Amino acid sequence: MSKFHVRRDQMERFLRGESSQQENREIIRHLLAECELCQETVREAASRQGFKVTAEAEAPVVRIAG
Repeated sequence: MSKFHVRRDQMERFLRGESSQQENREIIRHLLAECELCQETVREAASRQGFKVTAEAEAPVVRIAG
């Protein structure tokens, strides 16, 4: 597992579309690597921001339904 983990504030900026392209790439790459800790971070941050969060058993990344 990578030493990089997505902080809550980074994830919230990412979900609001306020993060830089470089930060977006790092977050997406990390989420695609299936880090369970960060998958939970994205679910929590998305829920706090009012997104409906769904997860499919076979999907490596949480899908956010708008």
